[in-house]
Amino acid sequence: MDRVPSYLTRPQLALWARSVCGGRVTYHRVSVLPRLRIPDGETVPLGPKRRAALSGTAHTLLSRYLGAEDGWPKTAGCRDTEVLGEVEEWH
Repeated sequence: MDRVPSYLTRPQLALWARSVCGGRVTYHRVSVLPRLRIPDGETVPLGPKRRAALSGTAHTLLSRYLGAEDGWPKTAGCRDTEVLGEVEEWH
């Protein structure tokens, strides 16, 4: 179980992907923020279910961003997209 410390003002889970857009390698990043109330000087647990929900939300968000018909990735002709992984920005 992860513990999120109070000194972080914006703990978030970021998901990264790489594509070729307009002939150049391009990186895409989306992030989601857990809704946490952390008393000053303390930590709060982020259990497996909540962590999995954040991951699912990030993957859905990235998919919608990449697939939006009027979005930049589509209009720039991005291709060969590879999801690189998640970064927990609370450690």
